[in-house]
Amino acid sequence: AAPPNQPLWAIPGGMLEIGETLQAGAEREILEETGIRIKAGKPIYTFDFLQRDEVGRLRFHYVIVDMEATYLGGEIRAADDALDVRWVTPEECDILPVSPTTLQILRDLAFITPAQQR
Repeated sequence: AAPPNQPLWAIPGGMLEIGETLQAGAEREILEETGIRIKAGKPIYTFDFLQRDEVGRLRFHYVIVDMEATYLGGEIRAADDALDVRWVTPEECDILPVSPTTLQILRDLAFITPAQQR
């Protein structure tokens, strides 16, 4: 529901609070945005995300760290800054409006195959 990926589907995330570990931040953000509890593990994907406006000025610069996680429980629901939330199959990534960065991450992690291109 919020920039920089509005209105595209993307992996849930957010900002760390002062003194918060990557794992604690991932667990809190997933709970806030989806209503589910996870146990975050090690980082599995890290990258910079820069978005510029129409005249080339930098609007957003995020350092993204995606974490391995284990589902612990809870009923999935959209909350906080997510318009909708759901579990998806690799095939659904072909029909949903997924952010290009999310598609690349899912390909790199072998969740979707290179044949599933946009």
